Amino acid sequence: MTLSLCMIIKDEEQTLKRILDKAKCFSDEMIIVDTGSSDNSVNIAKSYTDKVYFCEFVDFSFCRNFSLSKATCDYVIWLDADDDIDEKNIQKIIQLKDRLFDEDMVMMPYETAFDENDMPVFCYYRERIFKNRKGFFFEGKVHEAIPLKGKIIYEDIAIKHRKTKQNTPLRNLNIYQNMMAKGEILGTRELFYLANEYYYNNMYTEALATYKEFQKRKDCLDANLLQSFVNSSNILINEEKYSLAFDEIAKSLKYSLPTPTILCQIGYVLHKWQKYEQSNYYYLLAISSQEDNPFAFRNSDFEGYTPFIMIGLNYYLSGDIDNALYYTSKALKIKPYGKIALDNNAYYLSLKIKKLSSCDV
Repeated sequence: MTLSLCMIIKDEEQTLKRILDKAKCFSDEMIIVDTGSSDNSVNIAKSYTDKVYFCEFVDFSFCRNFSLSKATCDYVIWLDADDDIDEKNIQKIIQLKDRLFDEDMVMMPYETAFDENDMPVFCYYRERIFKNRKGFFFEGKVHEAIPLKGKIIYEDIAIKHRKTKQNTPLRNLNIYQNMMAKGEILGTRELFYLANEYYYNNMYTEALATYKEFQKRKDCLDANLLQSFVNSSNILINEEKYSLAFDEIAKSLKYSLPTPTILCQIGYVLHKWQKYEQSNYYYLLAISSQEDNPFAFRNSDFEGYTPFIMIGLNYYLSGDIDNALYYTSKALKIKPYGKIALDNNAYYLSLKIKKLSSCDV
């Protein structure tokens, strides 16, 4: 089968060459749609393909769907200009092309956050490859996505999102607010992302109210619903309303088996509430649990590294330096380079040495 790359760009000269060098290895054609660049992005794009088009920015789905309209291959893969793909995963895409026949959509991991050793710590599956001209279109003016349908397969082919520039402050929030000002009714997914925009811009009153409105909807995606409980709980922690924060995250258990993310959040509420023994219980559960929902937002640190750090911290705050060192050492076995674990371990060790020295005197 043949594969069209579809991409929209604006002022991407810092990263565009990097991703196009990778994409040319598996793309049979490249569709690049510029939405108003003022840098050298267009010239870079033209050095890879003659299929460079211009589209006035209306919203993200409009521009992405414009790019899809230009594709001529059997399947389409969409990428952002600041995405990256390593050689191993390039080869996996090339091999996948030989296997695709009647599949409608391919879901692939999207890695969006990395630790100090450049290892991915946060990822989730996205609809990445899909049949061309089979009714697949992006929806949503912001955080656009293609509704899932047809024969869907999951492939362990990771795309890395390496954001190098900051969005215009409040850009996405302004888009949502303009929609509401025009009387547009936000869909359930849009309501979730509106709440997120309030949350990440520290507008906690608005965020909490919007999360609660979102949670009343009957068609919430499980992953979004669970994240809404985590974020609402964090808002209440910030207000030092620990009992309410615990109740909020506990609501998630009505919809899902306890995942590492949920268990760590329960542990964190209890940690802030200074209930250290109970906190340790849930952090230990997080270590022994697993995330099996392919649509979940997965933070791999919550599966071992973070719980061990927090258990060590709880023991330190309880006055037990030996156990603080013991559990922090377990975190270091997972990440010997982990800065938080290294710093905490050095501090706890200094306290123990100081205590031993005073005993000798």
